[in-house]
Amino acid sequence: MKDYLYQHLLDDTYLPEKRYQTPFLICFSGLCGSGKTTLAKYFSFLLSLYLVSGDQVRNQMKTFDPNCDVDLETALIDQVTFDKIRILHKKQIATIMDRNISCSLYEQVSKLNVPFYLIRIVSDDDTNITRVKHRSLISDPPKFYGDHLFQSNITTKEDYLMVKGRTKMLVDDQKFDYTIDVTKSFADVFESIKKIAADILQKQTKTTTSHS
Repeated sequence: MKDYLYQHLLDDTYLPEKRYQTPFLICFSGLCGSGKTTLAKYFSFLLSLYLVSGDQVRNQMKTFDPNCDVDLETALIDQVTFDKIRILHKKQIATIMDRNISCSLYEQVSKLNVPFYLIRIVSDDDTNITRVKHRSLISDPPKFYGDHLFQSNITTKEDYLMVKGRTKMLVDDQKFDYTIDVTKSFADVFESIKKIAADILQKQTKTTTSHS
């Protein structure tokens, strides 16, 4: 299975044309239904980032072995995901993940030795449950780059509560660079996205200038 996953590492992908002298990674901390994938799409659109989907490897594993229990293959999923990110960074492509970043994932991100930005998503159960029930109604940006995305199978309140119960959050507030409150209106959320994107781009420009 491992060989199969690496053979198809960049299948069904849409690579951005933009290249960064110093590639970087954006990560989120947020519960199921808080809008991680939707936010990642908008950042991908605004900053020409490759969206590395947490579901892409899982679906490829299911394609290889329909009977595979992907919940037991977390270590392999993480390994393949971060190797993909390393390959993209070598191509000078900046990346964004739509997975919730736990303490263990934070350690792996730190080992990439690239600039990375952590965004905390503020949400509540009512907002999240509404989102998982009506995912198809959530607006996407005109286009984004990265993995082929699959519809989540978490679509009910019961699904949400089950996933929430086993989700490990990154709780150290000092680790976050930005916060987005998705309980606000779409206009307010989109304004936050634009401000954060502009700030990250400014920081990357300074990083590039200091290295030249």
